[in-house]
Amino acid sequence: MKNLLLLSILFFVLPAAGYGQEAAAPEYRDGDTWQYNAIERDQITTSTRALNGDFKVVFKGGEVRIVPVAGQEKSGFKQSIGEMRRLLAVAREEKYLEFPLSVNKKWSAEFKDEVRGGIHVETHAEVQVSGYEEVDTAAGKFKAFKIERYETSGGSSKGRNAVSKVRRVEYTYYYSPDTRSVVKLHRLDANGSARDLELTSYTPAK
Repeated sequence: MKNLLLLSILFFVLPAAGYGQEAAAPEYRDGDTWQYNAIERDQITTSTRALNGDFKVVFKGGEVRIVPVAGQEKSGFKQSIGEMRRLLAVAREEKYLEFPLSVNKKWSAEFKDEVRGGIHVETHAEVQVSGYEEVDTAAGKFKAFKIERYETSGGSSKGRNAVSKVRRVEYTYYYSPDTRSVVKLHRLDANGSARDLELTSYTPAK
């Protein structure tokens, strides 16, 4: 259970009032459910591995489970689960979230990222909480921490001054203490491909 409380992006925390406030590490309850819509544009990967469509994130039996919504089954779904977990900040070593959250907080992460062909590359991420604002989503409006993330991988240098051959990925995402989750995420790859993730419904456990 302690490991689950320390997971680094999707989830769950006490409400924060904004600037000067902190969002503490999240807690889960069996039955908490989130539904998201994912859209990919100009993605190099094949369509069967794309994350287009709707899926649910469910906390059950002490773990986070990600399942496609009825009618969204596709052959590449299982291969995409790992990437979906990273996008939802479930992967702890990638530190999409680092609690407690507060405006202007910065951190970094070092991890191996999987790229096309199953190849793993050393990746460096620089992350900053740049604001606290109201975000409009399909599930409603929520106060959320705005987080900006910049990744470089595949080269010897790091950060925004990395050499031209290094792969770059930029993220902007919003974590809401009210839903205890990321409510919106935008990813932009250096090759021009993009992915958007948005909360469409949230059902807390009864």
